[in-house]
Amino acid sequence: MRSLDTHKSVLDPLITSSAATTFTFSGTYLMLNNSVGFMTKEGTPTNGTSGDGAAVIGVGGMCIDRTNGVVHVNAGTKASPVYARVLSCPASDNIFIITTASTPSSGTSGDGAGTCGVGSMAIDTATGKVYSNQGTKASPAWTELT
Repeated sequence: MRSLDTHKSVLDPLITSSAATTFTFSGTYLMLNNSVGFMTKEGTPTNGTSGDGAAVIGVGGMCIDRTNGVVHVNAGTKASPVYARVLSCPASDNIFIITTASTPSSGTSGDGAGTCGVGSMAIDTATGKVYSNQGTKASPAWTELT
């Protein structure tokens, strides 16, 4: 386990690693490069220039509502986030964020099969596209978020 401080870029060298790495994080935001950030909070995220993640979470960044098990993606701007509800997650599933070097593969032998629950995200590091698992934990169905 590795512990991260707020706004550190220590994940950047690990993104290309094929080894599974578990992080514990006690800060407000977890940032990858290009302002793609992730955060969690109790309840629905607030939009706007004084909202959750304003000036920090760029387009495609995520906020996971831990109270209701809902994933939101910033469809606004970094300066003024507008969080769009992506989907709700069953309480029995784990939400993971994985990276791939290409479009994630779906199905029982696909990327994240058996691990990534509904609402998990996959980031294609070659294109920067973000995908959401809208299938099942056993058989992910990766759908591009647009």
